[in-house]
Amino acid sequence: MRIIFGLILGICLSIAALIGLQRFPQLLETYPQLAQLFPQQYNASTYNHDAEGKLLQTVEMLEDEEYKSIEGNEATLYQLDGQCKINLYIFGESYQLLTSFYFHHDRILRAYETYSTYPNGGYYAEPDTKDPFKLEKSYLRIMMPNNIKTQLELYQLEKHFNAKWWKNC
Repeated sequence: MRIIFGLILGICLSIAALIGLQRFPQLLETYPQLAQLFPQQYNASTYNHDAEGKLLQTVEMLEDEEYKSIEGNEATLYQLDGQCKINLYIFGESYQLLTSFYFHHDRILRAYETYSTYPNGGYYAEPDTKDPFKLEKSYLRIMMPNNIKTQLELYQLEKHFNAKWWKNC
């Protein structure tokens, strides 16, 4: 009986730890003092989807089923010092999904995605506001670099870029 209880407790604690690691950036926004306790775990510039480095190629309207969207999509390849970055933007009527991969020689260094929604569902612009289509971040998901699903997504994106640019990465 103790063995079964121990296994169940271990599984529950493992799941809680995984969920906690995925929510860590949001916790730091709420409790900035945690960044002082865990400086190696968080670097604000690590989690952004900004354009950076040298722009190598942009591909729009990817036809793959997982990237299709009514409002369109775009993948952009950048070359940075010692690595490359792909930003994948998928625009829906009521959401935006942004995914970034940092990699070098087909080895993923880090990857993450941000899912954002429009507060009003995106169906109409907010009148008399500075930002009529304001976004609310729903979640930030840290993707495990060695996960086969994450690696397959990068290989799927690789097909859309020119081989001469890809070899620079």
